[in-house]
Amino acid sequence: MTYADRLYQWNRWYDGLPQEWRFQIVFWFMIAVGAINMTLTIADGFPFGLLVLLAVIWVASIRLPLALGWLKHAEGKAAGDGVARIEIQPAAWIYRLNLWYETVPEFDRPYYMLGALIVIGGINMALTIAHAFTFGLLFLIGLLAILVIRAPFVAGWYLPPATIHAPLALPPQAARIEAPIAAVSPETAPVTEPPPIMGA
Repeated sequence: MTYADRLYQWNRWYDGLPQEWRFQIVFWFMIAVGAINMTLTIADGFPFGLLVLLAVIWVASIRLPLALGWLKHAEGKAAGDGVARIEIQPAAWIYRLNLWYETVPEFDRPYYMLGALIVIGGINMALTIAHAFTFGLLFLIGLLAILVIRAPFVAGWYLPPATIHAPLALPPQAARIEAPIAAVSPETAPVTEPPPIMGA
């Protein structure tokens, strides 16, 4: 079962609940997670609110694809492998950025990621020293932005924007496919007579 199929089944289960139950389920789920987080914070110094934040992100990752129209499902078919799919129409610059990154040699790609994170971390450190900016916050936002931009492209969820011409939307390997050479059947091949023999 694909990730899109799981999202579809979870959303279908939630939408099938009575209207008055939906808010209560989410509310009490967050209360339970908050209680566990508070217990861990008091007992072992666990970061306050971290579990609640992760729970909010988890719930949003389930409901947002459906609310934004990214989760597609073949009508009239039962839920199963490959029936549901995720289709995201990104901004043109996001798609172009991913296409450019695909042209970078595979061995060099980690260095580009590392360089971007070092720059973001340096800016974060400078702001922390100069203005008491929250340590690591900008670095975390940059890491999340890279994940949001790159992961859907790798998963195949992005649709090529209409502003990008078809040849640019193809991966570099697919753009180099040469046209096949037409085969000539013996019946249609031109008949050439041998040259005359001198002295015959």
